[in-house]
Parts: sequence; C-alpha cells; structure tokens
Amino acid sequence: MRIGVDYFLAKFSFSGLGRYTQSLLKELQKIDKKNEYILFFPQKKTFRAQRFFFLHFELPFLLKKEKIDLFWQPDHYLPLFFLPKIKYVITVHDIAYFLKENYHHFFYRFYSKIALPPSLKKADAIVTVSQSSKRDILKVFDVDEKKIFVIYEAADEKFKKRELNEKEKERLRKKYHLPEGKFVMYLSGIEKRKNVEGIIKIADLLKKEKEIKFCLFGKVYFKGKEYLKEISKRKNISYHGSVDEKDLPFLYNLSYLFLFPSFYEGFGLPVLEAMQSGVPVLTSNTSSLPEVVGKGGIMHHPQDYKSFAKDIKRLYEDEKFYQEMQKKAIIQAKNFSWEKSARELLQVFISLS
Repeated sequence: MRIGVDYFLAKFSFSGLGRYTQSLLKELQKIDKKNEYILFFPQKKTFRAQRFFFLHFELPFLLKKEKIDLFWQPDHYLPLFFLPKIKYVITVHDIAYFLKENYHHFFYRFYSKIALPPSLKKADAIVTVSQSSKRDILKVFDVDEKKIFVIYEAADEKFKKRELNEKEKERLRKKYHLPEGKFVMYLSGIEKRKNVEGIIKIADLLKKEKEIKFCLFGKVYFKGKEYLKEISKRKNISYHGSVDEKDLPFLYNLSYLFLFPSFYEGFGLPVLEAMQSGVPVLTSNTSSLPEVVGKGGIMHHPQDYKSFAKDIKRLYEDEKFYQEMQKKAIIQAKNFSWEKSARELLQVFISLS
C-alpha cells in the first residue's frame, strides 16, 4: 500500500501532536518493510488560514495525484471536500471542544463542530489514545464502536533518569532563568483546561515553604495571559516560556517533582515523559490520567488543592517516600512503548487493505 500521512504538525510544530506523529512514523518505518509512506505538508510553514486551505483543498488532489491507497490523519480532521475513494484512518486525541466549551476559543470550537463529525463519519477506522477518549467519542457521536481502536501513546526513549553534571544544570538554569535548587515543574499549555489556576492556588498554599518553587513551561493559549498576570504577582511561582525539544529530557531531570492537575486529557503525554524520567508525578484522577499513571504517581481531584499541597510538602521532606515514588514512576512507564503502539496501528492499516 501507498500510505499517505498529514505531516504538517510533525514538520512545523513542537507540540504533543507533532511528537506523536514523528514517534509513530519513526517506528512504523522500522517495522513495516512492505508499505510505502508518503508525507504531506506545505513547502513552508503556514498561517492558520493557509493550513485550512492546504488540508481541505490542496490535500485531496495530492492524495489522488500520488495514488494513495490509505490516508492516516494524526490530527483529527479529514478534508471536507473532494475526497478520493480510498481508505481513511484518523486519530482523535480528545473531544474537549465538545465537552467543555469554556476551555477553548470560539474559532476552535466552531471549526471542530463543523469538521470533526464528517471526519468521523468518513473514516474507515478511528484511533484514539485512551479508553477515556473512546468513551467520550461514543457518548457524543453516533459512531460504530467496532471501528474505534484504542492505541496508547508512549514516551520517547530519550526520556530517562539522568544524573546531570553541574555544567549542564547551570546551562539550563541560565537559558530558562530558573531558580537555584529544587523546583516543581509544569509543562503544557498555559490555559484553563490544564488547570493553571489550580497550580497558582497550590503555590499559594505553600508560599511559606521558601524552598518550594513552581516553574511553568509551555505555550500561552486561550485566556493564558490572565494567568501570567497572576503568576507575576507571586514570588514562589514563575513562567519560563516554551522549551527547546533537545532540552526537554534534561529539564525533566533538573526538576524535583512534576505537577499536572489538568481537568481533562485525551492521554497526558507530559505525565508519562516525567515518569519515564524518574520524576515523581502529582496529577488529576480525571479523564485518561488514571490509565496513564496507574500506581506510578499520586492522583487527586483537580480542585483538591490542599491534598496536592500536602503531598508536595511530604515529597520535599520525606526522602524515602520520594525515592519510592521515583521507582513506581519508572516501573509504570515501562507499560508503554512507541514500538508497541506502531505495531497496533499497522494492524489497523492492514485490516483495511
């Protein structure tokens, strides 16, 4: 088969979806010697309107021109128009737009409500990244359960427990303007869905604990600037921008804890990356996160700020407990691998050939 892939996010965006696409393709090309993979993306990075035009108008003709047999879309949406009669597989990571409207900008909600239902209908197979997301899809859409396949994400093998030397620590601190000593790390979007407000409240509960600092990393999304204003008023919490991909494995190891009290996740890749890096994780007991964390981390309701604060303090003070959570995190992370996920995705492709 000639398998086409929308490679736009993998080419131009260091995001969870981009890393997802890169990681699976890397493994697919290792294990699959029978099929040919053709990657589709604009010749240069495009703005949102140009991305829309490429996906919905250019791509259908490229699929026909390149004589594609099966097209995999790792980012939810199929072209709305002129689709050739081939097989289609889409990955739907989550349907947050449909579940909580106040989490996203109007444009994204509007676009998703127009583009996702026909994509689900046209798809011959729907891949999703957790049982939680599968339940959500079935709850909201009239979709045949038999064409939904749960294939978990994984953390790249570069995420592992490392001993950083002083030179490397100093380089990272200088580059990202980090405090000296231990810090609690958060990495993801600065937005409502991720419960950044909750992180601020947890930090407020621990403001008397001078050694506990909170460092937030990630892009600023819908209403995120409001949180940055609140963060700037405090001494024990700070925002440090986006992270270069090459630095991320080392930054996890520089952190002391990973805090991720998100309200809703399709999977929650940063949590798994932190666990595989041997960093104790505190996260929510909602949506997909219990599937990812298992017994490898500490979970609370996302608005149980006192419990999060209590466990952060304990991990700072109890070295035995800290080491125990490190070991549990690494053990749990071993349940996931991109090779396993790629093999499962390849079976979906083969089943449609």
